[in-house]
Amino acid sequence: MPRVPVATAAIALVSRDPAVLAMLREHVADATTTVDAHSSCDRLVASFEAAPPDVIVFDDHGADGASLQIRLVRRQRPFVHIIFVNSVDEQRCIALLHIGADEAIERSSPALAARLQ
Repeated sequence: MPRVPVATAAIALVSRDPAVLAMLREHVADATTTVDAHSSCDRLVASFEAAPPDVIVFDDHGADGASLQIRLVRRQRPFVHIIFVNSVDEQRCIALLHIGADEAIERSSPALAARLQ
């Protein structure tokens, strides 16, 4: 009987905060799931040729620019799942969903780990 390959997932994180990378790796990285960090959206998009991600996680600091980030990513990878973490509050999460994010999670949400998984 042929062996079925193990499913894998590639997650790309856009953040300059090492704590966010550590948190993401703690909650989702394992033998079949990789997490690669990028310091900017431009660097993320440049990496698409070599290693296109299955999921993109943006560290949201509430700064304007989320709409531009989503547009840049969607032009290259229209079906990739986009998640924003560390949003300031529920209103910010709603705004991110309206501009095209697939998921937005508040900074202090107890559901953070479950939603990332």
